[in-house]
Amino acid sequence: QRIIIATTNDYEGIKDLCPALFRSGRLTPILFDNPTKEIIKEICKYYFEKDIDIVLPDKINNPTSEIIDLCLKAHTFDDPYDYFVTNLKKIISKSNTKKK
Repeated sequence: QRIIIATTNDYEGIKDLCPALFRSGRLTPILFDNPTKEIIKEICKYYFEKDIDIVLPDKINNPTSEIIDLCLKAHTFDDPYDYFVTNLKKIISKSNTKKK
């Protein structure tokens, strides 16, 4: 009668090491991955009540937590939406350049 949350960057390795944990009813895996364009659009709508007006790449290499941190920081500026969009373009561009 407990819920335990475990995180890992090596799901397959742990699954191979201890397959009994992964039988039905034991662990339910949930993937927390980088956001899609649709998720970034939803985040923008939630935090700024606006549709995002920039073209987003198909593959985003930034973690969702980085996007959320940017949203929170943006609200300390006079024009939060503009700050968010300007810096979102920068961090996505920088991250996508590194990952190629």
